[in-house]
Amino acid sequence: MQLDAFEWTRTSAYFALILVVFLNAAANLMLKIGAVASAPNSLLLSLAGLFCFGLSAIPYWLALRNVDLNSAQIVVSCQYILVILAAGLILGEPISITKWSGIALIAIGLFVALG
Repeated sequence: MQLDAFEWTRTSAYFALILVVFLNAAANLMLKIGAVASAPNSLLLSLAGLFCFGLSAIPYWLALRNVDLNSAQIVVSCQYILVILAAGLILGEPISITKWSGIALIAIGLFVALG
């Protein structure tokens, strides 16, 4: 089954928004690691994090051509969940029961808002 042009561009826009989420999560992790790293690596990691933030503007701009801003913001809000989980898995930061509850509420809110 072939998608018509409108469906394809809308689908592409949502893939672009997912890329934005991952770029922003990577940027947050690099900035955090850069903030606590030794001198030469800290600047490099911080600059890489800032670069990822800037780079994420390109797919976001492309996505906004085919998705309403309010829908785009809902999808991009998934980054809050991803950053918390990545901080726990990659940086070893503790995720308390309160944070898990917050993650669940954010996830429920995203599904309700997109539904």
